[in-house]
Parts: sequence; structure tokens; C-alpha cells
Amino acid sequence: MYNEILSIIFKNLFDNEENKLVKETNIKECYKIKYEYLVRENKKSGFMGILDLFGKKDVSPIAKKVPFDIKTSFNPVRISSHKIDRCDLEIKIKNMTNETVLTSLVIEVGNNLGLDQTGIHRTKEIRVGYLNKGDSYTIIVPIWSNSTTPPGNAPVKINAYVHYRTYSYILNGVKKDSVLRVV
Repeated sequence: MYNEILSIIFKNLFDNEENKLVKETNIKECYKIKYEYLVRENKKSGFMGILDLFGKKDVSPIAKKVPFDIKTSFNPVRISSHKIDRCDLEIKIKNMTNETVLTSLVIEVGNNLGLDQTGIHRTKEIRVGYLNKGDSYTIIVPIWSNSTTPPGNAPVKINAYVHYRTYSYILNGVKKDSVLRVV
């Protein structure tokens, strides 16, 4: 079975004569044949193509730079204390990298505020998806106060993450802290 899989993977890299040879050999010999072929043809850059296929990718430029520009605004600019009230947080995120990146946002609000009307949820993750180079994404998140919300300044934290292939792996991130006035 492995020989069949490798023959499918290497199908486009070898001519017909060497494809027959790949099907008849084991895995170690397949890699040896592929390496000899690339050395013979002096195409060392082509060897990296197989590593990309199995998950190896150079992501160092994304991991070193600031990936996003985050702008926030509140509408209205303050929220009422000691009663149920709503304020909308508008988040505008712009991709500052030179590549398309998989993006997610995490919003956290302070005590006695909530991201739903009941005030139970204080953290929310939004999976944005892929953002192309220079693209921006705007989302409006409602923030709710309740009867136990005291007056003062409430912290709101926004984290934007760049993921590697799936949302399970984080390459880089940007944090922004905002303050919502509660009166």
C-alpha cells in the first residue's frame, strides 16, 4: 500500500521509466531514487517540494513580523452601569503580511460584563478564516452590562492570531487592550 501511495506522490516527478521502478521498490529505496534523480538533474530546490507536501513550510517571516493592524471603536462610547445595556465593539483587522494567513480573534471582557445578554460568556473566539495580503475584516461584537456592573473603566482585550494550517497551531499573534467606560 505504501508503495502505491509513494508512486502517486512521485508520479509527476519522474518519467515513465522511473515510475515503474518506484512501484517495485520499498519506501527507503523510493527516497534514495528521488534524491539521486534530483542530484542528477541538479534540482535541489525540487527536493523541498516533497517536504511541503508532508507539512514542512518556511514560516519564519510570518512568525517574526507584526501580522495585523487592529483598530477598535465602541458604539456608543460608554455603557450604563447597574442595568442591562448594550454597547457594540467594532473590530477592524488588516493583514500586514505578504502572504495569505489563517486568522482568528479572541475577545475577553472584564468582570461584570458579558458577550451575551445573560452575562455568562466573557470570552469569545471568532474564526475569521483566510485573509489575503492587505485584506481587512470587520466584525461587530455586542458587549452587555447587567445589574451588577459597577461604574468605572472595564478592560477589553482583543487577541488576533495567525495559525499554521489548522486552528490548532499558532504562529504569531497581536494583542490590543481597550477600555470601555461604564457610567
